[in-house]
Amino acid sequence: MKILIATCKKYYPVAAKTCKSISEHLKNFEIVLISDEGTPMLDYVENIRHKKDIGWNAMIKKYLENNDMEKVIIWMDDLIIKSKIDDYALDYAVKVVLKNDLDYLSLYQPPARKLVDAIQSDFKPKNFLINDRYPISTMCSIFSRNMLLELLREDESPWEFEKNAKSRIGSKFKISQLGFNIVDIKNVISKGKIVKWRFNEKIDGFKHQSSLESLLYKLQMSYNFFKQLSIKDFFNFLFK
Repeated sequence: MKILIATCKKYYPVAAKTCKSISEHLKNFEIVLISDEGTPMLDYVENIRHKKDIGWNAMIKKYLENNDMEKVIIWMDDLIIKSKIDDYALDYAVKVVLKNDLDYLSLYQPPARKLVDAIQSDFKPKNFLINDRYPISTMCSIFSRNMLLELLREDESPWEFEKNAKSRIGSKFKISQLGFNIVDIKNVISKGKIVKWRFNEKIDGFKHQSSLESLLYKLQMSYNFFKQLSIKDFFNFLFK
Protein backbone atom coordinates (compact mmCIF):
# COMPACT_ATOMS: atom_id res chain seq x y z
CA MET A 1 0.00 0.00 0.00
CA LYS A 2 1.38 3.41 -0.97
CA ILE A 3 1.47 6.52 1.21
CA LEU A 4 0.57 9.64 -0.79
CA ILE A 5 1.86 13.03 0.36
CA ALA A 6 1.04 16.16 -1.64
CA THR A 7 3.01 19.31 -0.87
CA CYS A 8 4.51 22.38 -2.57
CA LYS A 9 7.99 23.86 -2.97
CA LYS A 10 7.53 26.19 0.02
CA TYR A 11 6.55 23.32 2.33
CA TYR A 12 9.22 20.92 1.05
CA PRO A 13 11.47 21.33 4.14
CA VAL A 14 8.54 20.19 6.30
CA ALA A 15 7.51 17.39 3.92
CA ALA A 16 11.10 16.11 3.79
CA LYS A 17 11.16 15.66 7.57
CA THR A 18 7.78 13.94 7.41
CA CYS A 19 8.98 11.56 4.69
CA LYS A 20 12.12 10.78 6.67
CA SER A 21 10.11 9.93 9.79
CA ILE A 22 7.80 7.66 7.77
CA SER A 23 10.69 5.89 6.04
CA GLU A 24 12.29 5.19 9.43
CA HIS A 25 9.14 3.75 11.00
CA LEU A 26 7.16 2.28 8.10
CA LYS A 27 9.75 0.44 6.06
CA ASN A 28 7.25 -1.75 4.19
CA PHE A 29 5.30 1.14 2.69
CA GLU A 30 6.24 3.06 -0.46
CA ILE A 31 6.10 6.85 -0.10
CA VAL A 32 4.93 9.02 -3.00
CA LEU A 33 5.83 12.72 -2.74
CA ILE A 34 3.84 14.89 -5.15
CA SER A 35 4.76 18.55 -5.60
CA ASP A 36 5.43 21.36 -8.07
CA GLU A 37 8.47 21.85 -10.30
CA GLY A 38 11.57 23.04 -8.47
CA THR A 39 10.87 20.97 -5.38
CA PRO A 40 14.00 18.89 -4.57
CA MET A 41 13.87 15.14 -5.14
CA LEU A 42 14.21 12.60 -2.33
CA ASP A 43 16.10 9.46 -3.30
CA TYR A 44 14.03 7.08 -1.14
CA VAL A 45 10.54 8.04 -2.37
CA GLU A 46 8.64 8.06 -5.65
CA ASN A 47 8.87 11.68 -6.80
CA ILE A 48 6.07 13.22 -8.89
CA ARG A 49 6.41 16.83 -10.06
CA HIS A 50 3.90 19.14 -11.81
CA LYS A 51 4.91 22.24 -13.77
CA LYS A 52 3.15 24.42 -11.18
CA ASP A 53 1.38 24.10 -7.85
CA ILE A 54 -2.04 22.79 -8.90
CA GLY A 55 -3.32 22.30 -5.35
CA TRP A 56 -3.50 19.37 -2.94
CA ASN A 57 -6.76 17.85 -4.22
CA ALA A 58 -5.72 18.02 -7.87
CA MET A 59 -2.30 16.44 -7.14
CA ILE A 60 -3.86 13.49 -5.32
CA LYS A 61 -6.61 13.05 -7.89
CA LYS A 62 -4.31 13.16 -10.93
CA TYR A 63 -1.97 10.62 -9.37
CA LEU A 64 -4.86 8.23 -8.72
CA GLU A 65 -6.20 8.71 -12.25
CA ASN A 66 -2.83 7.62 -13.65
CA ASN A 67 -2.12 4.77 -11.21
CA ASP A 68 -4.28 1.73 -10.58
CA MET A 69 -4.47 0.61 -6.93
CA GLU A 70 -7.25 -0.42 -4.58
CA LYS A 71 -6.28 1.40 -1.38
CA VAL A 72 -3.88 4.17 -0.42
CA ILE A 73 -2.84 5.96 2.76
CA ILE A 74 -3.30 9.73 2.63
CA TRP A 75 -0.77 11.54 4.82
CA MET A 76 -0.51 15.32 5.25
CA ASP A 77 2.92 16.86 4.70
CA ASP A 78 3.36 18.20 8.25
CA LEU A 79 2.58 15.04 10.24
CA ILE A 80 5.84 13.76 11.71
CA ILE A 81 5.86 10.40 13.50
CA LYS A 82 6.60 10.79 17.21
CA SER A 83 7.37 7.24 18.31
CA LYS A 84 7.74 3.65 17.15
CA ILE A 85 4.65 2.25 15.46
CA ASP A 86 3.25 -1.09 16.59
CA ASP A 87 3.60 -3.26 13.49
CA TYR A 88 0.95 -5.66 14.78
CA ALA A 89 -1.59 -2.84 15.23
CA LEU A 90 -0.89 -1.43 11.77
CA ASP A 91 -1.14 -4.88 10.20
CA TYR A 92 -4.45 -5.35 12.02
CA ALA A 93 -5.79 -2.05 10.61
CA VAL A 94 -4.84 -3.02 7.05
CA LYS A 95 -6.50 -6.43 7.48
CA VAL A 96 -9.68 -4.76 8.79
CA VAL A 97 -9.82 -2.61 5.65
CA LEU A 98 -9.21 -5.51 3.25
CA LYS A 99 -11.42 -8.05 5.03
CA ASN A 100 -14.39 -5.67 5.22
CA ASP A 101 -13.64 -3.95 1.90
CA LEU A 102 -13.73 -0.57 3.63
CA ASP A 103 -13.45 2.64 1.65
CA TYR A 104 -12.10 4.57 4.61
CA LEU A 105 -10.40 3.88 7.94
CA SER A 106 -8.82 6.54 10.12
CA LEU A 107 -5.37 5.67 11.51
CA TYR A 108 -5.10 8.77 13.68
CA GLN A 109 -7.22 11.41 15.36
CA PRO A 110 -5.94 14.39 17.38
CA PRO A 111 -6.19 13.78 21.15
CA ALA A 112 -9.18 16.08 21.74
CA ARG A 113 -11.24 14.56 18.91
CA LYS A 114 -10.20 11.03 19.87
CA LEU A 115 -11.24 11.58 23.49
CA VAL A 116 -14.68 12.85 22.47
CA ASP A 117 -15.22 9.90 20.13
CA ALA A 118 -13.92 7.45 22.72
CA ILE A 119 -16.42 8.71 25.31
CA GLN A 120 -19.27 8.57 22.80
CA SER A 121 -18.39 5.09 21.53
CA ASP A 122 -17.08 3.60 24.78
CA PHE A 123 -13.70 3.04 23.08
CA LYS A 124 -15.29 0.76 20.47
CA PRO A 125 -14.88 1.01 16.67
CA LYS A 126 -17.32 3.39 14.97
CA ASN A 127 -19.04 2.26 11.79
CA PHE A 128 -21.57 5.07 11.51
CA LEU A 129 -19.29 8.03 10.89
CA ILE A 130 -21.73 9.57 8.43
CA ASN A 131 -23.53 11.08 11.41
CA ASP A 132 -20.36 12.89 12.50
CA ARG A 133 -19.85 16.50 11.54
CA TYR A 134 -16.60 15.59 9.76
CA PRO A 135 -16.77 11.86 8.98
CA ILE A 136 -13.38 11.64 7.24
CA SER A 137 -9.91 13.07 7.79
CA THR A 138 -6.98 13.60 5.44
CA MET A 139 -4.49 13.63 8.31
CA CYS A 140 -3.51 9.96 8.21
CA SER A 141 -6.14 7.59 6.81
CA ILE A 142 -6.61 4.65 4.47
CA PHE A 143 -8.88 5.45 1.52
CA SER A 144 -10.12 3.44 -1.42
CA ARG A 145 -9.06 4.82 -4.78
CA ASN A 146 -12.67 4.81 -5.98
CA MET A 147 -13.88 6.90 -3.05
CA LEU A 148 -11.18 9.53 -3.50
CA LEU A 149 -11.75 9.81 -7.24
CA GLU A 150 -15.46 10.33 -6.73
CA LEU A 151 -15.29 12.77 -3.80
CA LEU A 152 -12.24 14.90 -4.62
CA ARG A 153 -12.83 18.24 -6.34
CA GLU A 154 -9.73 19.79 -7.88
CA ASP A 155 -10.73 23.34 -6.93
CA GLU A 156 -11.04 22.53 -3.21
CA SER A 157 -8.53 22.48 -0.37
CA PRO A 158 -8.04 19.43 1.90
CA TRP A 159 -10.12 21.21 4.55
CA GLU A 160 -12.97 21.80 2.08
CA PHE A 161 -12.75 18.17 1.02
CA GLU A 162 -13.22 17.06 4.65
CA LYS A 163 -15.97 19.61 5.28
CA ASN A 164 -17.99 18.70 2.18
CA ALA A 165 -17.50 14.93 2.37
CA LYS A 166 -20.50 14.41 4.64
CA SER A 167 -22.95 15.46 1.92
CA ARG A 168 -21.20 13.38 -0.75
CA ILE A 169 -20.57 10.04 0.95
CA GLY A 170 -24.17 8.95 1.55
CA SER A 171 -24.56 5.18 1.87
CA LYS A 172 -22.39 4.36 -1.12
CA PHE A 173 -19.10 4.04 0.75
CA LYS A 174 -18.13 1.98 3.78
CA ILE A 175 -16.29 4.11 6.33
CA SER A 176 -15.09 3.15 9.78
CA GLN A 177 -12.88 4.16 12.66
CA LEU A 178 -11.04 2.10 15.25
CA GLY A 179 -11.32 2.78 18.97
CA PHE A 180 -7.64 3.68 19.16
CA ASN A 181 -4.91 5.43 17.16
CA ILE A 182 -2.59 3.27 15.07
CA VAL A 183 0.11 5.92 14.65
CA ASP A 184 1.47 8.51 17.06
CA ILE A 185 2.13 11.67 15.08
CA LYS A 186 2.54 15.38 15.68
CA ASN A 187 1.07 18.12 13.54
CA VAL A 188 4.11 20.42 13.54
CA ILE A 189 2.78 23.39 11.52
CA SER A 190 -0.11 25.70 12.40
CA LYS A 191 -0.88 28.82 10.37
CA GLY A 192 2.52 28.61 8.69
CA LYS A 193 4.56 28.43 11.90
CA ILE A 194 6.22 25.59 13.83
CA VAL A 195 4.30 24.50 16.93
CA LYS A 196 7.27 24.71 19.26
CA TRP A 197 6.05 22.39 22.03
CA ARG A 198 5.63 19.65 19.41
CA PHE A 199 8.76 20.25 17.39
CA ASN A 200 11.71 22.24 18.72
CA GLU A 201 14.02 21.73 15.75
CA LYS A 202 14.67 24.27 13.01
CA ILE A 203 12.94 23.96 9.64
CA ASP A 204 14.27 26.10 6.78
CA GLY A 205 11.86 28.92 5.89
CA PHE A 206 9.67 28.51 8.98
CA LYS A 207 9.59 30.35 12.30
CA HIS A 208 8.49 28.95 15.64
CA GLN A 209 5.32 30.25 17.23
CA SER A 210 5.81 32.98 19.81
CA SER A 211 4.81 32.27 23.42
CA LEU A 212 1.61 34.25 22.89
CA GLU A 213 0.78 32.39 19.68
CA SER A 214 1.35 29.06 21.45
CA LEU A 215 -0.93 30.08 24.31
CA LEU A 216 -3.68 31.22 21.94
CA TYR A 217 -3.37 27.99 19.96
CA LYS A 218 -3.76 25.90 23.13
CA LEU A 219 -6.77 27.96 24.21
CA GLN A 220 -8.37 27.49 20.79
CA MET A 221 -7.78 23.73 20.96
CA SER A 222 -9.28 23.61 24.46
CA TYR A 223 -12.31 25.61 23.33
CA ASN A 224 -12.86 23.30 20.35
CA PHE A 225 -12.65 20.27 22.63
CA PHE A 226 -15.24 21.49 25.14
CA LYS A 227 -17.48 22.67 22.31
CA GLN A 228 -17.55 19.13 20.91
CA LEU A 229 -17.91 17.37 24.25
CA SER A 230 -21.43 16.69 25.49
CA ILE A 231 -21.56 16.95 29.29
CA LYS A 232 -24.37 14.41 29.25
CA ASP A 233 -22.23 11.92 27.29
CA PHE A 234 -19.32 12.53 29.65
CA PHE A 235 -21.28 11.81 32.83
CA ASN A 236 -23.07 8.84 31.24
CA PHE A 237 -19.65 7.41 30.43
CA LEU A 238 -18.19 8.24 33.85
CA PHE A 239 -21.04 6.84 35.94
CA LYS A 240 -22.27 3.93 33.83
